[in-house]
Amino acid sequence: MDMEQQVATAPQAAIIKWEGQEFVVHNRGKGWMAVFVAITLALIGLSIFLQAWTFTALIVVSAVAVVVYIRRPARIIRYALNNDGIMAGEDFHDFAEFKHFGVIQDGAHYFIMLVPTKRFKPAVTLYFPEAVGEKLVDELGARLPMEDLKLDAIDRLLRKLRI
Repeated sequence: MDMEQQVATAPQAAIIKWEGQEFVVHNRGKGWMAVFVAITLALIGLSIFLQAWTFTALIVVSAVAVVVYIRRPARIIRYALNNDGIMAGEDFHDFAEFKHFGVIQDGAHYFIMLVPTKRFKPAVTLYFPEAVGEKLVDELGARLPMEDLKLDAIDRLLRKLRI
């Protein structure tokens, strides 16, 4: 490999490094689980009464998936921002993949949402500690336009349900 290829493939030094949780961990008490079980059983009872067997199976599978999802602990992800993009764990996201970004508050937590240029690609969410917030927003703002973003209806509902 000649010198130009080595320089081109060498990883860039990170401007900012931080660690953040994969998602916000919500406190769900026994009351939350009791309400969840009651709603699930009511839906199963209704679907059996209507003899909608496929709907019954869907409810059971969905309930199991929700329980598995909420019991999964949040991973701690290491992030690094450089001039080309953001490294989130093992995944690299080039700035060219995104139209803009916004900072959103989720209770006591803040996160950055990177909005992709491709229509059906999901947004990338980056949780960060308050200590790196200002520098992180400044560095991202130098590379991408910042817009005022709001959570969509589904995200607001999931946060209200603490899922």
